[in-house]
Amino acid sequence: MGQNTTIHLNDIGKSYTTADGQAVEVLNGVNLEISTGSLVAVVGLNGSGKTTLLKLIAGIEKPDKGTISITTASGTAPQVGFVWQDYRSSLLPWFDAGENITLPLRARKVHRQERRKIAAEALHEIGNPFELKAKVHNLSGGEQQLIAILRSAVIAPDVMLLDEPLSALDQLRAWEMSLLLEKLWLKSRSPMLFISHDIDDAILLANEILLVSKSRKGIARRIQVELPRPRAISMLGSEAVQKIRAQIFEFFEEENLLHKTTVPWQRR
Repeated sequence: MGQNTTIHLNDIGKSYTTADGQAVEVLNGVNLEISTGSLVAVVGLNGSGKTTLLKLIAGIEKPDKGTISITTASGTAPQVGFVWQDYRSSLLPWFDAGENITLPLRARKVHRQERRKIAAEALHEIGNPFELKAKVHNLSGGEQQLIAILRSAVIAPDVMLLDEPLSALDQLRAWEMSLLLEKLWLKSRSPMLFISHDIDDAILLANEILLVSKSRKGIARRIQVELPRPRAISMLGSEAVQKIRAQIFEFFEEENLLHKTTVPWQRR
């Protein structure tokens, strides 16, 4: 359950073949180690390899070179929770919110009464934003996204990976969701990595920000976010946050000059 879990990436390389048969290198020479207690935001231009990095860690894709391993204290195979950007397609409309949250437990033959108890506890811990019996099609986009996140967390994974979990939300809802994610993470402090296109979302939630460079095919910088926990939206006005923003803006300006593309630091 995330106790003394470590993710190891050693000299990772990954390329894709385009429709016209051209090989496009996305990642090259990536080395990374992330352990229990890490909550990491992955930030970079479109096409820089952010989602590829998460898929490689999850085992959804395999690297062309290098090795990836996830070690646990028990030595058992790690449990990985993955939240896709297209969360709506993973929801089952014939099940209520509780059954959608505990779908992985249903697959493990956990009794329905126990599943309902687990789902109720999960919702209670984050303030009961909606009812257990709610129909998913009646919920807002943010609430549906929260179901997808809780579904991945309900198995108490050793590692949590989230592909742009806040991208469909307006700014205030995204900050609120960030604080809910923090609550989930604080329970176990299992390694969590999430992709973000918004600087403030990344700073508000993460302990560390990985800046992934499209030009350098890997991680260009690692920025520590040394804000106290639990986090609060008001912290975004602090001098410490302004310094972090400045570092990220500088990085994007460098990438922008290399690729002549729009700097993506505003929410789309």
